[in-house]
Amino acid sequence: GLHRPIYFDRESHGTQEFIELFPLLYYGLEVGGIVVIDELDANIHPFMLFEIIRWFQQAARNPNNAQLLFTAHNATLLDRLEKEEVVFTEKGRDGRTELFKASDIKGLRREPNLMRKYLGGSLGALPQIG
Repeated sequence: GLHRPIYFDRESHGTQEFIELFPLLYYGLEVGGIVVIDELDANIHPFMLFEIIRWFQQAARNPNNAQLLFTAHNATLLDRLEKEEVVFTEKGRDGRTELFKASDIKGLRREPNLMRKYLGGSLGALPQIG
């Protein structure tokens, strides 16, 4: 059992990351505006990621219409977002990065399989290895 405190440096990386992010998330939800987080999915369990996103989607939890702008590598998030909420990045062979919205991809329908289409390569923005 846990009958003594666990010090912060002994917590898992995911717990540490969440403890550090929570005040930023909470403040954003309380006052509105835009919360910007690079690599939101770093060290945080996918279920927790889905919950954080849901906080910003629920009017009761987000009365001031705060927006969450984040980068991530976790493709499972694609099935939790609308195509209008997704922006892909693709690095060209010349080293430049291009951004494009999922909603601008011709023929992409509003259905919950963005992850499968992305991982299958039909949406682009996959890293070129080798």
